[in-house]
Amino acid sequence: YRAQAAMGAQAPLPLRLDVQAEVETQVPGGEPLTLRGKAQVAGTLAGADAALQLTAHLQPAQNQPASPTLAAKAHIRPWASQPLDEADLRLHRLDLASLWPGAPVTALGGTVTVQPRPGGWTVQADLQNLSPGPADRRRVPLEQIAAQALWQDTGWTLDRLDARLGGGRLQASGTWTPASESGQRPMTWSGEARLKAVNPAQLWSTLAPAALDGQASARTGASDRAAIDWQVTVQPAGRQPPRSAADALRLRNLQARGRWQPADAGGTLDLAELRLDALDARLQGRGRYGHPAARAEAQGTALPLMLIRR
Repeated sequence: YRAQAAMGAQAPLPLRLDVQAEVETQVPGGEPLTLRGKAQVAGTLAGADAALQLTAHLQPAQNQPASPTLAAKAHIRPWASQPLDEADLRLHRLDLASLWPGAPVTALGGTVTVQPRPGGWTVQADLQNLSPGPADRRRVPLEQIAAQALWQDTGWTLDRLDARLGGGRLQASGTWTPASESGQRPMTWSGEARLKAVNPAQLWSTLAPAALDGQASARTGASDRAAIDWQVTVQPAGRQPPRSAADALRLRNLQARGRWQPADAGGTLDLAELRLDALDARLQGRGRYGHPAARAEAQGTALPLMLIRR
């Protein structure tokens, strides 16, 4: 590591900081890798117009067109009410496993940008992963993601998330509002997600293959903010992979809704409704599971679909 800093003694207090580093790491299944990084902070610190420009760059010592790189820059106004003026992150074939032990193998490319807006920031991400795979094999089952989120004093809003993963597509949106400092307004959040032709075996290799469509939603309880109300719907997609579990089970539809009530020593899961149409029959039920006493209650019925159609 090597660092050099210089700062003026008079207004506007000019500042320049340069840092260089060289790190030895090991690419999983590959050769040792030497990474070189450099960062610079330059600008002024005095007065209302003080501004700092930050830049950072990380790349292998033997740089080639296909080498992984990370480049970031940000413009900061340290004494402004909204200090972060803008930020930009650019990735090219970045392997997280070469930077952090235990991280999955990736080849990430794309951009993440932060832009100011009245009362907050807009964050946009457009990323690709050229080395996707199941999570249990030290991969990330994500192929591509595009997202836009907004931060304001009232919290986060995920306007859109569109991702390709598990051979299918995931779309999501949501909100998160922090609790007020006085405690009069509790923390609240909500989220919705939609799946299209997602294969569980591509998310986790030991799961049975299938192509599933679905919807899921969750939110803090209306009457109890500590609780989480949720519901899930899953159906088979129109086209199934070979040896599909959905075909084997003759899955038609799965619906469930309930509430999770957390507690200091565990929590309680209330299953308000469960309906499963599979194997030419319908299972309906509800139940409750509590921890740590590990108590369980359930009741349900099973009917052949031919009787239901009548």
